[in-house]
Parts: sequence; structure tokens; C-alpha cells
Amino acid sequence: MASVMQHGIVVPEALADHLKMKLNREGPFDYMIEQGGVIPNLEDLTLLESFLRDSIGAENDSRSIPAGFTFLGQFIDHDITLMELKMNQDDLSRRFPVTAFVNRRTPFFELDSVYGLGLEAPGSGEILFHPDGKFRLGTDTGGIEQDVPRDAETERALIGDPRNDENKIIQQIHNLFQRLHNRFIDEGQGYADARLSVMRHYQYMILNDYLARTIRKDVLEWVIEHQAPAYRALGARHGGVPVMPLEFSVAAFRFGHSQVRGGYALNDRFGAAIFSDNPDVQDLNGGRKLEPRHAIDWKFFFGTIGEGPVQPSRRIDPLLTPALRLLKSPGIPDATVDSQASPRSLAKRNLFRAAQTGLISGQSAAAAFGYKPLADDQLGLEIVPPPAGQKLIRHTPLWYYVLQEAHVQEDGQRLGEVGSRILAETFVGGMLAAHYSVLKEGWKPANPALGTMEGIAAHVTG
Repeated sequence: MASVMQHGIVVPEALADHLKMKLNREGPFDYMIEQGGVIPNLEDLTLLESFLRDSIGAENDSRSIPAGFTFLGQFIDHDITLMELKMNQDDLSRRFPVTAFVNRRTPFFELDSVYGLGLEAPGSGEILFHPDGKFRLGTDTGGIEQDVPRDAETERALIGDPRNDENKIIQQIHNLFQRLHNRFIDEGQGYADARLSVMRHYQYMILNDYLARTIRKDVLEWVIEHQAPAYRALGARHGGVPVMPLEFSVAAFRFGHSQVRGGYALNDRFGAAIFSDNPDVQDLNGGRKLEPRHAIDWKFFFGTIGEGPVQPSRRIDPLLTPALRLLKSPGIPDATVDSQASPRSLAKRNLFRAAQTGLISGQSAAAAFGYKPLADDQLGLEIVPPPAGQKLIRHTPLWYYVLQEAHVQEDGQRLGEVGSRILAETFVGGMLAAHYSVLKEGWKPANPALGTMEGIAAHVTG
């Protein structure tokens, strides 16, 4: 493989092309589908949100998707999207033009959130890496390297994307990929080759494990065969600049919120709620050093449901666990206050963000892709009293539509037509737009087990 020299390090040419593009860390958001139609008002969306929660304790389990894939989806999202508003403060109760938003991540599935600007970046390189090219790892309070590295005084995570410190599960997924890189170096690869190896296994796993479980196989195969036509058309309108579709980032890829359980067992000795409003109750919120009892046994998160201790995710449908009305994510101003500008309910935030960006309805998205929209009596909106219910039936928010479509068409086991198409276009299109991707090379792992998250976790921790 051809190589070039960057900052005194020999880097494969394909990776060097990536690094050149990463230095421009501002990309646009735009619509993949032509926009139009009525945007629901915030009062109607607030009313809808009040019906989108399961009763306490109801987990509504999936039969096919293990719990770890919920947080793997969050990890992937942090790799390819970081929406910022070119204003002093975001306000979800106000409309903004699409040009007001920028993406601070690259949409190429290259583990941007883990590698940052890489070892070769002056300043940040030595924070993330040892001189030999291995990641600096964080130790838990028992001295085991299974946490992300942290500032000794503040416990702030010293990683490529601080959002990967939001909870104890995504913390340790981040750590898994750091340790996979280090394992490849232990096996004889240099820094750059190890990085490329991690990227290859990551992309292959996304296509053949994550998407294979999450979206319809026929839709994924069609989009690969036709090389993501909707995504390519979007990129062409921007002169080849990599674009993040708003239909994906604001709606369809937020389907994972419906998969979140109220709580999780991390191992056979410790489990807790994902969020708690009671400061005296242990939860799985991040932002602090791991304790040994928090170390994840990955057999609880990846594997085959029904075999061993694997926990299932929840089904994909519009009903969210009550815990997600207690959002305490970093970056939300004064998370103890619930307001239209910054609501704590995750469902409300999703609905408001779509309205803020003027996103089209689910029916319009279905028609644009050539699918038959869900019938009025399939939308599940009869629970919303009039007149809001009738208005939402005519113009159903895309995020809600994707969840209800999964429930109606696939019994919540995977996404339906519209959701699958938006994900397939974005994943396949983003990989094909990159200078390097496994789709272009037809690459497969020498060890087939490393093409799955179960295998990656076992390889790293075994």
C-alpha cells in the first residue's frame, strides 16, 4: 500500500487523504429529500410527547437485538455527527435556516470521536497517545485499564469526543476500540496500520452486524447496488463536500432512543437505572471514574438473546422508557429546568428539533422514496385528542413516523421501509464518499469473528 510522510510518521496514502479532510472539521447539514408541507406547532408536539412513554417497568423486549447495540448506535452517532448552531445559544423553540447548522464530525465512519486528529496532530496527539502510537487508557479505581483517560483533578474525560463519557456503557465501548487499536500494535502493527485496521473492522462490523440487525436486508442491498443515489445527489448539490442529511441526524437515527431500557446489568454483580433524579440512587450516568464493580461483562450486551446473560434492547416503537424524561446529558443548560427552549424529555427534544429545522413529514418521505405511506389508522395517533391528532395524522413528524413504521411493518424488530432507506443511504453513501472504505475495496476480516461486536469484545478482553 502506498504511503506518505506526515509529521514524521509514515501513513498509508488512503489514511493520509482522510487526515487532510479532517483538518476542515466543519461540514454542512442539508435535506436529502425536497422539503415542503406543514410543520406541526410546538403545542401539538408537546401533546403528542405526553403519550410516548411506557408504564414504569415495561421493557417491551426485542427478540433479536441485544442491548449493546443501543449504545453502539450512540457511539456511531458521535463518530459522524455533532450538530452545532452558529448562534450564541441553541433554542429548540425557534426556527433556524439549515445553513445555521454545522457538523463538527466527518461522515465517513472513521472513528473520528476516538482518534481525534490522531497521533500526528501537534498538541492533542500526545494527550491521546503514547509515543509508541498506543492509546493512553484510563484506569478504574482498582487500577484496571477499562476506563477512558481522565484529568486527575476534575475527572473530565480526555478523549476525542466528550459525549462518549455520557454513560458507563458508551464509556467502555470507547475503551474497547482504543484497546483494539492497542492490541493490533501488540500484534506487530505500527500506529497507522493499526488505525487503518481498526477502521476496516469497524466499518465491516457496521455493515454486517449493526445494520444487518437494524434495517431491512432488501433495502440495504438495493442501496449498495445503486450506490446510495439519494445521498450521492445530495453531495452533488454541494459540489462533492460531505453532507450530513437532516432526515438521518434529526429523525431516523434517533430511533435508538426507543431501544433504551430503564436499567441494565453491567455484570453478574452490578446493575442500575440508566438515569435517576435521586442523587442518593446509583445510576449509569457518566462523567466520573469507573469503579471495579462497573466493569462490563460484554456477554451481557452482545451475543444471542436467550443464550447466557445477554440482555435485549427494547423493541423499536414510539413508546420510550420513562427514564428518558430525566435527560441529564452534558451540554444541556441547567438540566434541572424543563422549558420549551431546552426540554429534558428526549422525545420532546427530538420532536422540537425536527420542527426547528423544518423537517418534512413521514408521509412525504415515504412518497419521495416510492413507498406507500402508512394508512391513517396505522399511525397510532388516535390517542392524541383533536384537533392536534387530526393535524398530526396529516403531517406526521418523521421521527415518530419511523418508530411507528417499525412497529407496524416489522413488529419493532428492525426499522421499516423509510427508516431503513434513510439509514442505508447515509451509511453506504458516507462510506462510498470517503477516500477509504471497505465497500470500495471489498475488504473482509481475516478473522471472521472480528466482523461482529461480540467478536471484537471477546478479542479485546479475552
